[in-house]
Amino acid sequence: MLWDVSVNKKSLLIYSVALCAPILVWFVLWTLAQNSYHSHDPNPWIQGFVNNPGQKISTHGDANQTEWFHVASEAGELYVTSVTPKILLKDYAPSAEHVILLVEAQGPQLASQLFHFLKEKSLLKRSLVLAVSDGFLKDLRYYDGEIALGAGQAYIVRFRALQTFGLENFLSVQMSGIWLRPEIFKESTKQLTDTFNKMKVPVFIGPVKEAQLSDLPSNANYLIEN
Repeated sequence: MLWDVSVNKKSLLIYSVALCAPILVWFVLWTLAQNSYHSHDPNPWIQGFVNNPGQKISTHGDANQTEWFHVASEAGELYVTSVTPKILLKDYAPSAEHVILLVEAQGPQLASQLFHFLKEKSLLKRSLVLAVSDGFLKDLRYYDGEIALGAGQAYIVRFRALQTFGLENFLSVQMSGIWLRPEIFKESTKQLTDTFNKMKVPVFIGPVKEAQLSDLPSNANYLIEN
């Protein structure tokens, strides 16, 4: 009888430790995450999207506005596909003072093409590059450490997963903007927008039609599809 009681006590102790260990680990990680440091881009143009959200950005700007355009790769070349017909990136001439690029490309060669386009068009200090690929953004950073870059989609997915457990601060934030595609982040658009705005990182949702804006967070900015 005494042996049975001893066994039961040991079993209870093992189960208690097994239950408490994950909670203790989570608490330690959460504490460390709260002490993480996040930086933001102080560029007045970038912060203007944080302080004055709800901006509608079109694909046709003028000298005093911001325009966006979509860039995709095909057969080793970058094309602007948000115009009809599509044209080679190197032949595109933005008309606005600032530009936002949505890029779907991978590899250092294409990153080099984009960098030289921005340099030749004197856009290095007047552009924000939002890309699908984290690797592409890293390749682009190699050419210019000061260029304004967003975060790739894989980063945002990881961020959202950690946010579920309150550990999102573990991922450092060193970016100039976040691109949310509504079809991918439909269920978490509002929460992600609120979170990144608190970090002074502007959120851009798009491409979207104007008719969709009423369903989107008012503290985001919108890349309007014509």
